Amino acid sequence: MNSKLALYLPLITVLVLPASAHAGPPAKHQSRPLADQVVAVQLEGVPAWWSEDVVTDDRGAFRYFGPACDVVIVNASLGALGDLFDPAEQHVQHGTKDVTFRRSTQAEERAFTVLAIDSKTLEPIGDIIATFDRGPGTERWSNTYAARTSFSVPVLPNTRIRIAAAGYSVATVRLKEALDALANEAPLEVQLEPGLHHTLLVLDADSGLPLAGVRMTGASGHVVTSDANGHVPFTNAPWEVYVATHDGHADQEWDPSDSVLFAWGALQLMVAEPDSSATEGGD
Repeated sequence: MNSKLALYLPLITVLVLPASAHAGPPAKHQSRPLADQVVAVQLEGVPAWWSEDVVTDDRGAFRYFGPACDVVIVNASLGALGDLFDPAEQHVQHGTKDVTFRRSTQAEERAFTVLAIDSKTLEPIGDIIATFDRGPGTERWSNTYAARTSFSVPVLPNTRIRIAAAGYSVATVRLKEALDALANEAPLEVQLEPGLHHTLLVLDADSGLPLAGVRMTGASGHVVTSDANGHVPFTNAPWEVYVATHDGHADQEWDPSDSVLFAWGALQLMVAEPDSSATEGGD
């Protein structure tokens, strides 16, 4: 597995079906090169760190270097934005000349402005974290922007944007539906409620089981306690650093700014015994 060679797939093509042809057999329609497309390439049976993102040329061709292998995995539905292909990835024998993908959903380029405002004062808030994806379970892409920012991105029916900001609740918007409902060139207003409005799941670091009765004490003295299922319901709570305390476990700090802003899914805090290490995370 230490020998190196160039894995060269001379042509990757995508089958583009006209709208009236979705019910017909794909064989009746001409395929064309999938040019200037980012694809993920991985070698079957080889550690994932050998995977690489490459860009096809105007012929749909790309070259990839890696250890010798029999099967190459090519994924055309890469990233948090852009078109979707069917199948999303294909396992092909090394030496394959053509890999054909069918474009299952074509994104529409949309230009729009997002305006994040405080739901109480209706004034623009500070910097926001905008995260895009193409629906639950798909890859995400995040960046920091001003409260009023213009975007031009490819939008699919399932494309979502998640807006988060320190000190506020999180809002998730289905972009196509929201943009279609806008009048003229009005900005997409997203209201965020001040305070901490999230549920934290506290788990034992050793067993992975939920912990009941964990006291989360904020810097201001605000206290919230986990229920029988380990859930800590923060409702309009102060956005500040909290310390988790529980008999038999070391005290553990939790800062919402470290996990809420980029997490999409359940927030978790692992608390450990005094001699164990503690970790924190969010999906």
